[in-house]
Amino acid sequence: MIGRIKARLVVLNIVIVAMIVTGSEFFATCDVEIDRLLKTLKKPPLKSIKSGDGYTIDCVHIKNHPIYDHPLFKNHTIQVHEAFLVIFLSYTKIN
Repeated sequence: MIGRIKARLVVLNIVIVAMIVTGSEFFATCDVEIDRLLKTLKKPPLKSIKSGDGYTIDCVHIKNHPIYDHPLFKNHTIQVHEAFLVIFLSYTKIN
């Protein structure tokens, strides 16, 4: 009876150690993958604007936007409507 309990405790300890080892390897690979993805997302901002609410808005050039790193958008051409250009040009002339 005592021998069976000791055997079960040994097996339980082996299972717990195995779970800890494989779990730490799994999380280590996840951390490496997250670091790799973060490096691809970090684009240098052209300008940082501090709002009145305390938020920081980073302005990135439209061609450096992270969406264009996706394979479906690699050869995408950016199209701007004429109405937007008229508003933008009139706004820049005023300021």
